Amino acid sequence: MKVGDMVKWYWHLGSSTWDATEFQGIIVASQIVKHEHEEVRVLSVLTSDDGSLCDVREDAPGLELIA
Repeated sequence: MKVGDMVKWYWHLGSSTWDATEFQGIIVASQIVKHEHEEVRVLSVLTSDDGSLCDVREDAPGLELIA
């Protein structure tokens, strides 16, 4: 995945429900971050619903490329 790609992923917003909320947006940046004993690519995504910037791990479950 690269800058300019559109992605979608799911996240559980509340602790009282198992329902996941779908998010989607455009990747605007990425960086490699050291986490414990591994390096992980973190994508900065501009969300399409409210224009906020979110960081999403590239290996997050359910993350997929749309376009």
